[in-house]
This record gives sequence, C-alpha cells and structure tokens, in this order.
Amino acid sequence: MIAMDTAAVRIDKVIVSWNEEWDLGRYLDRYLSTRRLLGRERALEALRECLDRYPGQAPYRKSDLDYFLDANYAK
Repeated sequence: MIAMDTAAVRIDKVIVSWNEEWDLGRYLDRYLSTRRLLGRERALEALRECLDRYPGQAPYRKSDLDYFLDANYAK
C-alpha cells in the first residue's frame, strides 16, 4: 500500500460501497493499479495535486472521485 501524508489532501476516507470505506492511500493505490499508470511516484504526486482541486464535499464516493480523476488527471 502507498504511504502518504494525508495533511496535504483534505480527503481522508473514500466510500466504496454501503458498508466499506478505504483510506485515501488505499484508494489511490487501487486507482493507479486499475489505470495501469507508469511512474507510480510521479503519478501519485500528480493525483494528489488533482484531488486538491476536487470541488465535491464529503462524503467522498469512489465513483465520483474516479470520474473526476479520469476527466481531469493529465497523464
């Protein structure tokens, strides 16, 4: 799992389903692996910066974050 400083990102947990939540590190790790992004450290930093611009409010749902990152993350 990716170790990260969550102080820089205001999102601390992501709702995956009705009864499951992930911390941000686990969510980003899964996002990177499912999108098969290369250069994990560089991609992780870019994802953090992108999430800093996320306009939504808590609760943070995985589907919403996936959509936002897919649309706004410059690969």
